[in-house]
Amino acid sequence: MDRRRREGGGRGDADTLARRLIR
Repeated sequence: MDRRRREGGGRGDADTLARRLIR
């Protein structure tokens, strides 16, 4: 999960938070 957040930089922050909530 950390790799995906690093690849998105700061734009994938919202996506990562939403995925963490769903998971």
